[in-house]
Amino acid sequence: MKKLLGLIAIALVVIIPFKASAAVSISDVDGVADSEGIITAKIYMLVDEGEPFITKNINFTGQHAIIKSIEADGAWTKGEGSEISADGTSAKIVLNYSQNGGSFIGTGEKVQILTVKYIHDPSYTGSEECKLLYGFDGSTTYTVVEKTTPQSSTGSMLPYVGIIAGVALIATAYVISKKSNKLYSL
Repeated sequence: MKKLLGLIAIALVVIIPFKASAAVSISDVDGVADSEGIITAKIYMLVDEGEPFITKNINFTGQHAIIKSIEADGAWTKGEGSEISADGTSAKIVLNYSQNGGSFIGTGEKVQILTVKYIHDPSYTGSEECKLLYGFDGSTTYTVVEKTTPQSSTGSMLPYVGIIAGVALIATAYVISKKSNKLYSL
């Protein structure tokens, strides 16, 4: 009896394909601030190869951030019911695909779906981080991390090194040519 159950278990493992995948997921992104303090973040989605995409809701919540706009990219559109709250602290986007009769089949590669613009809440004076949280209904929540670039020093030492090396080479050539002339003079 044990052998029979063991054979059945092995047959089930071989017959029933196991597929552990997220099918549809959103990528983490960095937000880049411009000179006016507007942070722009591009939102990407990854749909497993061969998996169909079905219309989904993406929810945004600002933590000490005010959402200014959310635009769909490429063949993606914002469906009916998409809105940003009056105070700009939250948004709901109904994501649709506008080509192939609304049917998107995953390629296994990241696809840009939305561009979000937000600003820091000017009325907030605390020390908590300003960030934007987003995700599909009932799935993992992601965070837009504001990209900060360290202040780079102005200028480079390379031109100065080149000038010094050039002057040294000219001086060396001059000294060698003077010595060479003295050796051959009578």
